Amino acid sequence: MALLLAVLSAASRAYRAGYTLPDEFESYEEYCDRLREYKVVFESAAADEDKFRQLENLEAEAALELRRFIKMKMRATFIF
Repeated sequence: MALLLAVLSAASRAYRAGYTLPDEFESYEEYCDRLREYKVVFESAAADEDKFRQLENLEAEAALELRRFIKMKMRATFIF
């Protein structure tokens, strides 16, 4: 019985940590908005240098998002 309770407790914490974080959803929406902005600027750029600069910005943005995601997952507590 104790094992069943432990598994249910861990499952409920994993669900709350992974699926019910409003901050995570808002952060994802902001990231998507920034990507859309980069796309518009990239498509409107005439020179290859400007397009390359936008790709560099996109790469930096993606790296920041990956770091944020990893930090958030490292802070997630599934079992106390």
